[in-house]
Amino acid sequence: MRDERRYYHETPRDRPRRHLGKNAYACFLRRYDANHLAQHPKQKIAAIKLLVAAEAPNEENTINCSFRLGVALVIYGQALRAFHSASANPDFARHVGQFSRAGIELAACGNTVKSQNVSLKDLLPGFVSAEKGGVVRLAELQSQGYLYLRP
Repeated sequence: MRDERRYYHETPRDRPRRHLGKNAYACFLRRYDANHLAQHPKQKIAAIKLLVAAEAPNEENTINCSFRLGVALVIYGQALRAFHSASANPDFARHVGQFSRAGIELAACGNTVKSQNVSLKDLLPGFVSAEKGGVVRLAELQSQGYLYLRP
């Protein structure tokens, strides 16, 4: 496993006024080497990138730190049956509810919903419809910078 850190510095117009500067950004990148992936055959993630921002938007002595990590689950095909509220395991349903409350997008393929003759009301709470289909939603997310991970 290799841990790389790449730091992106502020532009000349954002030069520091204080110790950390007006705006500071860091990008952390972790790549898993072939040996690690061979030891963990179920792991599909080969690299993780995280952008962290520290911004001082005003002259106060405060710094706002944040990072963005978007997660979306696009469910299609027979996998959607596990998310039917009538037959879902209670522990599983609780975890899915936590995902939804944490801001994780839960998208059900519109084609699968039709073929299984269910509606969003029949699924666990928090699902939205991927009207154009699950594969189209995956492509839309990838165009927004999401990484496609297939279990």
